[in-house]
Amino acid sequence: MKKCILLVICICLLCFVTTACGSSNNKSKVKSGYKVMNCTRLVENSEISKTDMNYELYYKGNYVMEMHSVEKITAEEEILNKYKTAYENSYSKYKDLKYYNHKLEIKDDTLISTVDIDYTKIDMDKLEQLESSVELKEEGNDKKTKYSVYKDGKVLLDKVKDLYEKLGANCKK
Repeated sequence: MKKCILLVICICLLCFVTTACGSSNNKSKVKSGYKVMNCTRLVENSEISKTDMNYELYYKGNYVMEMHSVEKITAEEEILNKYKTAYENSYSKYKDLKYYNHKLEIKDDTLISTVDIDYTKIDMDKLEQLESSVELKEEGNDKKTKYSVYKDGKVLLDKVKDLYEKLGANCKK
């Protein structure tokens, strides 16, 4: 009887640890009703650097609810320091914006930039003010077109996907 109770307690404890402590963010977000689209791009310049970009877009319908990105640049120290300064300058305007988290670190010969944005909680008016529209060249000529991923205070999934693909990423739902 004691062995049986001990076994049940061990099984319950194991279930608690594996489901509560061991669940990943991706699984919990999918369970909460979000679907995931992954966009990736790998750029290799063997003489200078290698850039690996991964974007996870958590969405409902055609609206992006959350975004998690990891960009890794592998290069020599001097080049990494230039990239680091560029990233710091680019992301400094978001430092006081709640629910927009940017982390930058150098590990060995790799610069890692991580961004987490919760569009369900962020002040969208403030975010839109901080971000300017992207200007993209049209195919076949030098004309630039302003491109925005926002509509009515929300981020449109198809616009983000289109933008990432125009910049060379591959996106899959």
